[in-house]
Amino acid sequence: MHQRPNEAQFRALVSASSDVVYRMNPDWTEMRQLRGREFIVDTHEPDRSWLEKYIHPDDHGRVTETIRKAVRNKAVFELEHQVSQIDGTLGWTFSRAITLLDNDGAVLEWFGMAIDVTARKQAQEQRQLLLLRLREQDQRKDEFLATLAHEPRNPLAPIRTGLHIMRLAQGDAEATERVRSMMERQLKQMVHLIDDLLDVSRINHGKIDLRKERIELADAIQQAIDTSRPTIAQADHELLIKFPHSPIYVDADLTRLVQVFSNLLNNVAMFTERGGRIRLTMQQL
Repeated sequence: MHQRPNEAQFRALVSASSDVVYRMNPDWTEMRQLRGREFIVDTHEPDRSWLEKYIHPDDHGRVTETIRKAVRNKAVFELEHQVSQIDGTLGWTFSRAITLLDNDGAVLEWFGMAIDVTARKQAQEQRQLLLLRLREQDQRKDEFLATLAHEPRNPLAPIRTGLHIMRLAQGDAEATERVRSMMERQLKQMVHLIDDLLDVSRINHGKIDLRKERIELADAIQQAIDTSRPTIAQADHELLIKFPHSPIYVDADLTRLVQVFSNLLNNVAMFTERGGRIRLTMQQL
């Protein structure tokens, strides 16, 4: 017995196609045939649980809503969605189905084809992940530079002041040596800060390297005072300092502590009315 021409053509098309091919009843409640092409599991028997079996739960809503609109309008069903692959892993497919109508325009069934787009989707996700990482690195770089970019300027003011004092104190060896020692500390501080700005790997990761050592806390505070003294003097503030008789030692990064204390002193100097009094006390609790 010969098959009807349209049925024979359908079977020939199914056999020739390299894509997934499926048939659905008019309201999509039953899958009538599926040739999975080793992408998803074949079925030749009518299957009413196809949604749960083949479609990922996250996409059930999108798939059913798209079907509802297509059925209502007898329009093309077209959607990219997730599917359960034959090996149990998650895949992606682009599915497109059209109606097969009778002579009166009623829907006899739907005929659809689906393309495996898993590789493309994975490549897109990898690109998006890469772009996200690049944006995060760029943001970290901006934050890193915003934090450190102005810091190398801080030691310049005391160095400039020190040069001026040395010119005035020519012949005063003790004063000259004291100023020279302060300038060397400030120069070392500035070199450390510039090293941070030039370290590209740390900029990309938004990390600041901590070089911990055993230091006397008063040394860090004194260097911060040296850094901030020009700002304090410019505002005509009086700085009162009280250190304990016994030294206090900490394990810390000297440069970072100097940054912290000098920034605090600069902020106090800027937000205190001109001619104010700033008290700095160090004590061990």
